[in-house]
Amino acid sequence: TAVESLDLGDGRVAVRYDPAPWARTTGVSLYRGLLLVEPDGDGSLVTEVIVFGTPLSAPPPFDKLLKNLVYDTFRHRATNLWKRAYGV
Repeated sequence: TAVESLDLGDGRVAVRYDPAPWARTTGVSLYRGLLLVEPDGDGSLVTEVIVFGTPLSAPPPFDKLLKNLVYDTFRHRATNLWKRAYGV
């Protein structure tokens, strides 16, 4: 992954990540991410947008299984971030 950050000058920082152009790709051929980190009281507010896709398709019933795996991966990511941030 290639990562680039930009200080927006008002306390906010934008972080963009893309597939590394020099790396070999896998089944997920498209993903782009953008994080915006903003000061918020004594901490920070983080907003993240992820776009991903693939030209591959799986035959039924594997298509639903893969969709659920992707959903679970992002749900676990959000849950783990929440736990780390709030100790819950």
